Amino acid sequence: MTALSDTTAPPRRLSLLTPGLTRTLGIANLCRTTSSGILLSTTLIYLSRSLHLNSATIGLGFGAAAVLAMLVSVPGGAAADRWGAKRVTTAAVACQGVLTACYTVVGDTTGFLLVACPLAALGSAAGAAAGSLVADAVPQADRTALRALMRSVGNTGLAVGALIGGAAVQLDREEGFLALFLAACALQLVAAAGYWRLPVSNDTTGAAPGPRARPRTRSVLRDRPVVALVGAGAALSLNQGVLNVVLPLWVATDTSAPHSVYSAVLLVNAVGVILFQVRVSRRIDCLAAAGSAQLRSGLLFGACCLLFMMSAHVPPWAAVAALLLGSLVHVLGELRQQAGMWTISYAVAPPGRHGEYQGLFQTSSQLADVVAPAVGAVLIATLHEGGWLVLGALMLVPGLFVPALLRRVPPVESNGAE
Repeated sequence: MTALSDTTAPPRRLSLLTPGLTRTLGIANLCRTTSSGILLSTTLIYLSRSLHLNSATIGLGFGAAAVLAMLVSVPGGAAADRWGAKRVTTAAVACQGVLTACYTVVGDTTGFLLVACPLAALGSAAGAAAGSLVADAVPQADRTALRALMRSVGNTGLAVGALIGGAAVQLDREEGFLALFLAACALQLVAAAGYWRLPVSNDTTGAAPGPRARPRTRSVLRDRPVVALVGAGAALSLNQGVLNVVLPLWVATDTSAPHSVYSAVLLVNAVGVILFQVRVSRRIDCLAAAGSAQLRSGLLFGACCLLFMMSAHVPPWAAVAALLLGSLVHVLGELRQQAGMWTISYAVAPPGRHGEYQGLFQTSSQLADVVAPAVGAVLIATLHEGGWLVLGALMLVPGLFVPALLRRVPPVESNGAE
């Protein structure tokens, strides 16, 4: 029994995965993310226009939900280790569907909080459990490829859901919003049924670590080398907040580019992920490749920040060119960062504890989602071009240290399922 090999293996093809499993998981993920796309594009508008909640209340409510989701991530993964990843994923997604339908009866701030906070917590638990489900479903060498496929399908679902939700927003009728909440509920329930149908056992008995394995700690939070990797991952995950929050503010306030260019930036990102996430992930199937991918992603994020910075004080055509080129560099970094972190998250987890470790690695992106909007907006508003230099450094420097951090992680004993 050996640790995950650091040798470069030939690129793996998704055809090596079980076709029935891939198809079932893909359909379930498509339904779940389409539901998420509907909710993301409609909930804020519905709460504001139909329930007349003010912006501060909505912001604080979703902020509290985001913090709760982060706190639930590791316990949710631990629950998957104890009771089975398929069982926990199915239950969490089904409960999400029921709670989504409850938006149709929300009438005030209390009702909003009673739905939004548990919904976020269940989504976090489902995410950690679904990551563990991948570990249960396929061997180590296929996990990153399967996660890449899930992300490509997920981005497609988010786009489809956003288009459906956008139509309801344009109609701006309460009945349309309520119908979409019920449709999102139905999609979640279909997704839950799909997860339950996966040909994966609910057996939760992980092999005991052997003499060369990393000792089983009482909590994943005491696994210091892995916690350090998660911290570096959180810094690299700031890239999502840069793209989704900081960049549109920059385009609107500090460049001469037309505001519509931001839609083109998002299109570049979405198409890049859908078309190339699987292809990029094929070669990132060992710790050495994952460490290199994290390092390169940091360099690419630093470069994209420089390009975004260069869009200021130039003619509109030059600003558009810099922004689009920056978005292309950004997505190249994002593809590598995601694939590298998936490979690391599976490789460092002891047998029988994939859910707990998936939950911990999930908190890296959750923490970045909470921190990036505020930090990025303040940096850009106060330092302008200098803010991009700081943001680039915040992502570049941690990426440089990931290969060294990986060398501090003791080997993990593998078993037949690994």
